Amino acid sequence: MYAKSGYTLKKIRETIVPVIPDNKVDLIVIGLGANDAFTLNTPWSWQKQSENLVTDLRSKFEEVTIVFANMPPIKDFPAFPFLIRFFIGNLVDILGNELLTTASKFNGVHYNDKKIRLRDWSTRLNRNGGDFSVMEFIHQSLLMAYGLVNYHHLLGRKRP
Repeated sequence: MYAKSGYTLKKIRETIVPVIPDNKVDLIVIGLGANDAFTLNTPWSWQKQSENLVTDLRSKFEEVTIVFANMPPIKDFPAFPFLIRFFIGNLVDILGNELLTTASKFNGVHYNDKKIRLRDWSTRLNRNGGDFSVMEFIHQSLLMAYGLVNYHHLLGRKRP
């Protein structure tokens, strides 16, 4: 697993992809979006960078299935003021639309564009009234993992 907190799509391409060994890989799962939104990455730049990322990965791993995880639910983050949730949250939605465009251009590349809503997940995860810690709001790894297991299942694979 290769992961770094705080990385943008461009930084992933520049620093993580080159150091991944050219081993046999069955599935690549990519979760990103918040850092690109907070750095005000433009939609056209994001879309081009996402295409370049897929091209870079395919040059190393040929026909591997690539899955982009759901975009982060910034609009639901209570730690941020309303204006940040509104503007950055809407930018995340726009970037998600661009990621869907990228995924549609390549065979074997998928993007789960279902929007994560924390109030829905609080019920699913049995949290009282959306009682999430601050880190779970900002780094929603647990939510992403649940979503990817379900999405992986939709792709025709059995749940682990």
